[in-house]
Amino acid sequence: IANSQSMSHEDVGHLQNIEIRSVLKDPIFIVSLLVGIVIFSSWIYLSYMNYVEYLYLPADIGLSTYSFYFNTHFESLAYGLQLLVIVYNHIEPLELMFEPIFYVFPSPLTLIFLQDFSFFLAAIVVYFISLRINQSRFVAAALFFAFMINPGIRAAVLYPYHGEAYLPLLTLLAFYFYTVRRPYLFALSYVLLLTTIETSVVVGAIFLIFLLL
Repeated sequence: IANSQSMSHEDVGHLQNIEIRSVLKDPIFIVSLLVGIVIFSSWIYLSYMNYVEYLYLPADIGLSTYSFYFNTHFESLAYGLQLLVIVYNHIEPLELMFEPIFYVFPSPLTLIFLQDFSFFLAAIVVYFISLRINQSRFVAAALFFAFMINPGIRAAVLYPYHGEAYLPLLTLLAFYFYTVRRPYLFALSYVLLLTTIETSVVVGAIFLIFLLL
């Protein structure tokens, strides 16, 4: 937005909402989203293999499921409130947001779906970031697909559930809100980023350095 500095915060927000609505009606975005859903479905199938693995070899997904069950049934309260933010052997305060979902759907598949869905949402954020920077729907669609078929993302889908899975989405959201000058949403995304896992403070520090350069 060329004149955003001279506009009020409400005017800038209104124009951004118009931009988002126009993107949602864009045929290229719709086609990208539909193909993305197909790729997302393939992730679900691959992740189901993780569930099959869980049945025979619990590994991380089994231990994470146990931690969620332990917390959602408040058994951890007997050992101290701090255990509510511990999943397996990691400090993951963000998981408190997902424990109500797990309480309703207490299954390893719930955790696997949440992980894969976060990657799908991250790809959509990539589309919006690219569209804002490059002003090209085709480049945005290309980067959307590049993210979804990225070997690193595919490897994360194949890997059993882990808290780091939410880092791409929250980092990209923080960057997007930074570019559109939404300080409160940026701060919220950044704080959530820091709560994914204890090592996320390193990612957060590098991200801030990147923004300051």
